[in-house]
Amino acid sequence: MIINKEIFMTFLESEDWNNEKTYNLFLRLNQEHIDKILLLESNLESYKSSFNEVKNMLEETLDKYDNCLKMCQKFQNKSTKSTSCQTYIHNIHHATIDHSLCNPIITEPQYQLITKPTIMKLNLDILLDETKDIIKNKKNYKDKNKDILVLLVDYKKELIKLMGKTWYKKCVKYAEDFAKLNDDEHKKLFTTLIALFNEVFENDW
Repeated sequence: MIINKEIFMTFLESEDWNNEKTYNLFLRLNQEHIDKILLLESNLESYKSSFNEVKNMLEETLDKYDNCLKMCQKFQNKSTKSTSCQTYIHNIHHATIDHSLCNPIITEPQYQLITKPTIMKLNLDILLDETKDIIKNKKNYKDKNKDILVLLVDYKKELIKLMGKTWYKKCVKYAEDFAKLNDDEHKKLFTTLIALFNEVFENDW
């Protein structure tokens, strides 16, 4: 409550104004001040919670990114030991396709990734392995969906290059809806995301 000086002085000078009214006015002002402090404290806790959630997601993303870099380094080191591997990397359009590099893998009956015979390109063979791991783990659907959405961010550049921006915009829409979904809807979203990944792995790279 904001006090108007002129009005307040008029009340103080009036005959029916007394100490009790002054005291009640200060009580009201004090309570409003306390309420504002409590509201600020509540908002602060909410901001802290949101910050910690974002921080944890960022740390998890950085961990996955670090693991991805290590895997890339591992593949790069292997490529220097094999002439055929160097051919795949440096002359990929003319490389001989080795059908044994990527066989179809079936996990749960309702969730499977269908892959065509392929060669390493854009590090998406690593994405395939990481996606299989997510499908097989025992987490709930919400956590699985979060892991898959993190992969979509990690491989954004490669996926857009292969699938195009229109396809990737669908992924962004699912990421925006993620926090609004209940458990049953997360199960449906998981099925949708696996179907999207199948579109990636069905490509003739």
